[in-house]
Amino acid sequence: MPEGFLPANIIALAENLNIGRYLLLSDLSISRIYIFDLAQKKPSLVREIYSSIGLAGAVKQREGDRKTPIGVYRLMKEIRNPRPDGFLGDLAITLDYPNAEDRRAQRTGSGIWIHGVPQEVHVRPPRSSDGCLAVANADMEMIRSYVEFGKTHIVIAPSIQWLSPSDWRSHQQERLSRMGMTQQSVQLTNQAVFFVSDSRPIVAVKRDPQGLRRTYWTQRQASGPMLVEDL
Repeated sequence: MPEGFLPANIIALAENLNIGRYLLLSDLSISRIYIFDLAQKKPSLVREIYSSIGLAGAVKQREGDRKTPIGVYRLMKEIRNPRPDGFLGDLAITLDYPNAEDRRAQRTGSGIWIHGVPQEVHVRPPRSSDGCLAVANADMEMIRSYVEFGKTHIVIAPSIQWLSPSDWRSHQQERLSRMGMTQQSVQLTNQAVFFVSDSRPIVAVKRDPQGLRRTYWTQRQASGPMLVEDL
């Protein structure tokens, strides 16, 4: 990433977020996972990690297609020794794929994880999983240190566009206007707003007294969300 640039996939962040301090952002086009600190209005990069993706690439549509999904997902739980033969390493972290938007679009499948690799290898080739994100075992343990299960999210995107701070602010205003929102309204409602791709809804995540919620917005100008998912 260019120094000082920001990802277009993170549109806006409230100052008082309660969805975990960190976000994982996956760029499937270059087999990378970035970890961002969300403690400020602008995301701050803390780690960059190599990851393998599905044998058939992306974008997942059905069970068994060996593609990695794109979307916004929660990291749910850890599984130690996820496979007896050690092929998935010592640790896996599960994702809540399919989300509500996936189910609405009739995408199927399950068991999408971030996991390690066999002990005798450092990393796997760029396309070598059944749809999961596979990383080095040392990186897997490091990722675990940034995760609050049930809160922390990962944005899995086909690619990331890196923007200068001024272009990022313009991008933020343009995307929020499609939702009938402003940076001020994001702050008032304590939301994080994410962009996956032009083919997918904009996703807002927030935690309120009723619990955690993901809201999906169409890419065109709209007066309200297309879908609300209580988690």
